[in-house]
Amino acid sequence: MIEACKVTDMPEGVPTAREAYIEACTKPSPKVKQRWSNPIVYLSGRDSGWYLLSNAPEYQALPVFTAIYEGYCKALLVGETFEINKTADATGSRPTPASEAVSEEQLKKLKQLFG
Repeated sequence: MIEACKVTDMPEGVPTAREAYIEACTKPSPKVKQRWSNPIVYLSGRDSGWYLLSNAPEYQALPVFTAIYEGYCKALLVGETFEINKTADATGSRPTPASEAVSEEQLKKLKQLFG
């Protein structure tokens, strides 16, 4: 009953906590590049930790996600707006390879270690 009351106050298109949890768990990586039903779903997943959501059983991960999601919902209800900063998440970027000189030096050190 409490969940039903929360849902009626929410703007249209904002999923319930359980629907948001399922969405966050099922979106592929990189998460920041996906299309989300609402930015707070992504933000709640990010704040909960993608590792937790993909590796912990639901009975452990859902309460963590729900607590964070409800915080975002409360902020949304008082007029706060949210957006996903697609440039802040560098998980999709590739590291710069080391120069040949640095690679040679590291290889020498490894050879010395394992002689």
